[in-house]
Amino acid sequence: MAAAAIAPMVVTLLAAAMVRRQRRIVEQLRSAGATSPDSATEAATFGGDEGMAFGILLRHAVLKKTGESYYLDEPAWEAHRARRLQDARRGLTLAVGFWSLASAA
Repeated sequence: MAAAAIAPMVVTLLAAAMVRRQRRIVEQLRSAGATSPDSATEAATFGGDEGMAFGILLRHAVLKKTGESYYLDEPAWEAHRARRLQDARRGLTLAVGFWSLASAA
């Protein structure tokens, strides 16, 4: 199999792993009850403050920092999920469009 054929599969697997890690962080924060500034928890509770998944959630304001603790912003998480789903749909639409054009040629 050519590298050009393998690359999209690798990217897809990496993206899926990132989404799983983000969900795991969110689930751990929910389990800890860390869904408001008053109930914020230390990073060690949900696996630390390292890694790309954590950074993405922080950049998208899904995780909020208060002092040395973090909490989950549920509305921001739902918006983040909706954005991801919309991006996936756009990507699929483009892929099908390109496939159709390539098949017609």
